[in-house]
Amino acid sequence: MDQEDNYPVKYFKSLNLEETKSIEDIANDSNNN
Repeated sequence: MDQEDNYPVKYFKSLNLEETKSIEDIANDSNNN
C-alpha cells in the first residue's frame, strides 16, 4: 500500500520540480535582458 501511495507523490513532486526550474529559468532570462 505504501509503495502505491508514494509513487504518485514522487511523480507529482518531479512535475513540481520541473515547473519550478522553468519558472526560475524564465526569471533568470528576464533579469539577463
